[in-house]
Amino acid sequence: MIYQYSGPVAGVHLADDVGDRVLIDGQRYELPEADADVQRLASLGFLVVCDQAIESIEKKGAKRGG
Repeated sequence: MIYQYSGPVAGVHLADDVGDRVLIDGQRYELPEADADVQRLASLGFLVVCDQAIESIEKKGAKRGG
């Protein structure tokens, strides 16, 4: 699932061999929704589910030249 993170820089260790991730305010990440840390951050309001896929966001950025 795609989430947008809003909060202080945070490091999380994700299960299922995903590994460690550093979450930065305003960035979007594909994260496993069943992970305990993802659920905790979502319940605290730091992670919000996004409707838009990461690939389409990257394509829009490329069209603007950045």
